[in-house]
Amino acid sequence: MRQMLIKGANCALLIIALIGIPAITSAGFGSLRIASAPTQRMLILWTLSLAAALNALAAMGGAISDARGRRLCRDWAAAFLGLLCVEWAYFHGYLSFHWLKQALLWLKRRV
Repeated sequence: MRQMLIKGANCALLIIALIGIPAITSAGFGSLRIASAPTQRMLILWTLSLAAALNALAAMGGAISDARGRRLCRDWAAAFLGLLCVEWAYFHGYLSFHWLKQALLWLKRRV
């Protein structure tokens, strides 16, 4: 039961970070946006880092008593940390998906 709670809470955090925050900050009224792109990036990075930190604290601290729960929190912390690194690299221009766009356009021309 506790593992389902851990998985559910982490899936909710993942959905909030990757779908909810971009959807909310890109909403607007006419040509007026609610938040700027740097604010959106900051919110996503802070959400991912907070989720990684909370999972790491739960894995190291006394919040989770069984070994399977601690391992699950540790795995989620590693996943959030990896996703945080990918998002950071993408936002700072170290990671580009231009090759994917070109491959999909090539595939579209062929089909």
